[in-house]
Amino acid sequence: MRVIWYLLGRWNEALARRAERRGRQRRAKAAAYFLRLDG
Repeated sequence: MRVIWYLLGRWNEALARRAERRGRQRRAKAAAYFLRLDG
């Protein structure tokens, strides 16, 4: 069971790295949006 969580973590890391390479602007926009939602 622990192996599944480990693989999921690795996959998430890879996805995040790829998204980061693609563009930080989208993440900045999303962060601003969520911050606005928070308050």
